[in-house]
Amino acid sequence: MSKIDEVRSAMVQAMKAGDKQTKETLSMLLAALKNKAIDKRADLTEEEETQVILKEIKQTKETLEMTPPDRTEIIEELSLIHISEPTRH
Repeated sequence: MSKIDEVRSAMVQAMKAGDKQTKETLSMLLAALKNKAIDKRADLTEEEETQVILKEIKQTKETLEMTPPDRTEIIEELSLIHISEPTRH
């Protein structure tokens, strides 16, 4: 199963559970994966999917570092993205 399918499946589960924050975060991640595939004009390899996910995690961490401590939604978003983070071998 590709990362796009995994993220889409998790997003559907979040919608069914009524978890708006998780759904929005996964939707953002799915959009990043799809945009990369559109730019490439072909399906992404597993390595390319991993690179996109890691890039999104990095961007979210950078945003978190510059965000005031009272902005908890960004902290939650980062933790949700880590769920999709691929394991490194």
